[in-house]
Amino acid sequence: MLYGTQLWMDSDQESVAQSLPGEILRTIFVYTVKLASPPFPFQSTFHKYILSPSPNREPVSLTHVCTWWRDVALSIPELWLAVSASPEATRSTTPEVVRIWMAHASKILEPRQSRKRIGLDLQFAVPRITTIYDPHELKHMKETVPIIWENIRWCRSLNMCLDRQCLDLTFDILARNDDTGPAASFLEDLELMFTSNVSSCHLQLDAICTWMHSLPSLRRLKLQFVQIYNHFNLLLETLPLQKMEEVIISSRLSFENSLLCLSKCTAAEAITLAKMGWPIPSPVQLSDLLVNPTITLPHLTSLCLTDSVGPVILLRFLNLPSLKKLTICKSTPSPFDTSIINLEAFLLRSQCPLEVLTVSDSKMLHSYGTALLQMKTIKKVQNVDLGYHHSGRLLKLDFYRMASLSQGVKKLMAWVSFSDSHEHIGWKETLEPQEKLLYWIEDGFRLHEM
Repeated sequence: MLYGTQLWMDSDQESVAQSLPGEILRTIFVYTVKLASPPFPFQSTFHKYILSPSPNREPVSLTHVCTWWRDVALSIPELWLAVSASPEATRSTTPEVVRIWMAHASKILEPRQSRKRIGLDLQFAVPRITTIYDPHELKHMKETVPIIWENIRWCRSLNMCLDRQCLDLTFDILARNDDTGPAASFLEDLELMFTSNVSSCHLQLDAICTWMHSLPSLRRLKLQFVQIYNHFNLLLETLPLQKMEEVIISSRLSFENSLLCLSKCTAAEAITLAKMGWPIPSPVQLSDLLVNPTITLPHLTSLCLTDSVGPVILLRFLNLPSLKKLTICKSTPSPFDTSIINLEAFLLRSQCPLEVLTVSDSKMLHSYGTALLQMKTIKKVQNVDLGYHHSGRLLKLDFYRMASLSQGVKKLMAWVSFSDSHEHIGWKETLEPQEKLLYWIEDGFRLHEM
């Protein structure tokens, strides 16, 4: 039995299937749904799969075989707790089927949710980024979005892709409720993707932020602004960032707003700022900002800064005493950016137990790479990954200097990653399956080559 297949049985096969013990049926049913793949761009935090409701696919089709199968299927929470209400090409995911699914999920969750922290993983995305829908798509959206909000109280994770139509529908629903919007006391994980221009949507954004403040269990927030529409600054002052344990922001930000965002995440354990896009700040900007107190984030263990010319400059303003994982990625490489050399000052100031350091900058000068590798603070890090142009070949060509840098580390390595086609240099306990070892230096004087 496979996800999305019809089940055909003759009478003898049907009688055998109907007599299978509940535990065997449970194993089979759960296996079928785990074969499903999550639709882009959603990756459930709590489940590795997410299903589109359809009367012709599991698990809904399982309830149509016989009473015994229906009873077993409706008793298995794993079948009903990860669902996409998005329209699909086959048009079999209808608002009516979504409502039936929600009814099954609520019956499972109602007696359990107060005792266990379980809930529904729910996703909804517009079928495509557009301003013109066909009548079927518009009808599906207008009927399905209210169903989502009617059942928001069962959600543990919510992912919504909001264009202007969907944003207006959401605002109408929030406005019809009390001041804080629909109750969702179990919602822990919220992901919102804005796919259209929201610069004129102040009321809608304020309503969403007000609703976020009413969510007592919310701990993970991911906001993404796609294409040219980057208006995170409209939300920055009103978002409940102070209570988030994990914050992921993908939006064009100014350097000042990047710092402001970080300063508000006082309880965060993991922060990702992506697609920031700001250029290297001028000396005047930096001097004005340096008069402010250093931002201390005592709980932060993972920080990822990507997609600006010099993201490491932000570290000049930060003190992160608990940091274990640091990722720096430059989207617009510049050989004139020397800020990476200031990394040691940050590590000395923070005195953090850093375990993983990843730096990706295709245009970084080899002299900067070697300068990083010889820093005492970085030699204490268990896993160091520097990705820049020809770094692997430079390990071989610059062997004598690189050999001296290998003192104090178990093995200085160069490898290539098939996921980004870049060469890398550093040291790590184990290579990933998509990584291939090129060269390595052991004992400070021997070069090995694959």
